[in-house]
Amino acid sequence: MATAADDSTASSSRLENQVSILKPSGLPPLLRMRDIAVQCPQCRLASTHVEARCRRCNAELAQQGSDVWRRGKRLVARKGAGLPHRCVRCNGPGDGAPFVKEVTYVPLWAYLLIVLWLVPFLIAVMIIQKKTTLTISLCADHRERRRRAKIALISSLIGAPALWVLAAYQGSTGLAWLGVLVVVVGVTWAIWGMRMIAATKMDDHFVRVTGVSQDFLETLPDWAATEN
Repeated sequence: MATAADDSTASSSRLENQVSILKPSGLPPLLRMRDIAVQCPQCRLASTHVEARCRRCNAELAQQGSDVWRRGKRLVARKGAGLPHRCVRCNGPGDGAPFVKEVTYVPLWAYLLIVLWLVPFLIAVMIIQKKTTLTISLCADHRERRRRAKIALISSLIGAPALWVLAAYQGSTGLAWLGVLVVVVGVTWAIWGMRMIAATKMDDHFVRVTGVSQDFLETLPDWAATEN
């Protein structure tokens, strides 16, 4: 009986080990794929921040800034690259863990389709747009500015409809216009506060980005050296 019990315990232990291998160990709860900044090339363990070596298999991981250059007033990066752990807006020390930012590139000529109609423009954007992700950092000040901008946007999108309902109930034109003003202020604040980086050109391997501070760019190697 003892032998049978030992065999059962050993089998359960082996089963638990097999299940643990299938589980994404080290992956924080509720982590979404777009939040993953680094992935081990050997065991595929995901992490939300850049580390020198994998926590599971000790394999060397790609370091932030290794595939990033400056080209004039633009930043050039390999798709999926991690930028140095400094604020991209002011070059101050990065606050907290780096995060993944999705950047989208749409050719300028596509915006001419708005003159024809909005629907053809949206269809063209869905077909020709290119996307990638860059792992970036923000200082405490710009991170807080971004958080306040999000709050302002959400507040305006909630407050404006409430004002319009109240305006319809009371028959007040003033409240209706106040709702419009709330939306305009909220969206403007959000655009200003959440503005970070934007793609100006993208191909199959590299993305060219604007919105990075000149001080940050000065710390990067020159792209021209790669063309020699």
